[in-house]
Amino acid sequence: VHWLAWCLEELFRFKSACLRKCFVVDDRSEPDQARKVKEIVALYPQIELITIEGQEGGFGYACNFAAAKCSADNILFLNTDCLLTEGVIDRLSEVFNIDSQI
Repeated sequence: VHWLAWCLEELFRFKSACLRKCFVVDDRSEPDQARKVKEIVALYPQIELITIEGQEGGFGYACNFAAAKCSADNILFLNTDCLLTEGVIDRLSEVFNIDSQI
């Protein structure tokens, strides 16, 4: 949960024109952690919390689960321990404008 709070703080501290929607996927957290995740997500109105229940899980499953709910042309997947620097999302997005095959 600590890493999630830090990752989101960095994500929204550096404003990006490319960032329009953010999903946080709770991949079967323990009740304590799930409550904390909800508290953290509530701080950011642009985030939609998705909760996975059942037997399926893992980072790859969570990414695919969220991607199925997304209609964006480009998607950036971050694990909770990813920390961003200023402008990194915009620089990553610029690559898609350089080559339409990407």
